[in-house]
Amino acid sequence: MIPEYFVAPIIFVVGAVVLAIALVVRRRRQRKRMMELEAWASKEGFNFICERDELFPDHLPDLKCFDQGHNQFAENISSGAWRGYGISAFDYHYTEGYGRYKEEYYFSAVVIGAPTRLKPLLIRPAELMDKLAEVVGVDAIHFESGEFNRKYVVKAADRKWAYDVLHPRAMDLLLQSASFAFEFSTRSVAIHRNHRFSVEEFAQAVAVGVGLMELLPNYLMQQELAVGENET
Repeated sequence: MIPEYFVAPIIFVVGAVVLAIALVVRRRRQRKRMMELEAWASKEGFNFICERDELFPDHLPDLKCFDQGHNQFAENISSGAWRGYGISAFDYHYTEGYGRYKEEYYFSAVVIGAPTRLKPLLIRPAELMDKLAEVVGVDAIHFESGEFNRKYVVKAADRKWAYDVLHPRAMDLLLQSASFAFEFSTRSVAIHRNHRFSVEEFAQAVAVGVGLMELLPNYLMQQELAVGENET
């Protein structure tokens, strides 16, 4: 039988060993993922920078998903062109709270430069709270596709513009793709989730985001190009 005065030190040592092993495993997984991302970036012809970039958030104006907390930075950044569109794919970090109440958050995103001027639009996977909000009469943009309405929540100040963007072919693309959140700003679209992407998810986000840009109606692009020229 172990003497009582040995119990606390043994528990401490065991806990320290378990923590050390967990840290080693975590670092190995991070290293493996970074190498996979670098290989994917090389395959796609992208530049890859693994180091954190604290100035990167300054290049993401008007995208609310990146306007959270403090201590913001991006890392594992892949950037380049894909089917003629400018692409940035990265892991994003921000912190909420301070001291003992501090919480750190990570998620991945792809940002695609738009071929024309856009308008704010949010498309995100539907959650249980969205169903409850609909029951109590909170306004929502509904489409002809019941399947799309069940899968996504769409918000936009300009409802007609949302309908123009999400025509049947665009909705079909989103229904056939993995579920992401899409945020449109005036010049770019962010595709993200609330976790870090695998290499496969990065590739899927790039493909569906560019696919959505390619499905923008010609009349919509001409209309918004004209607006942009008139404002310059």
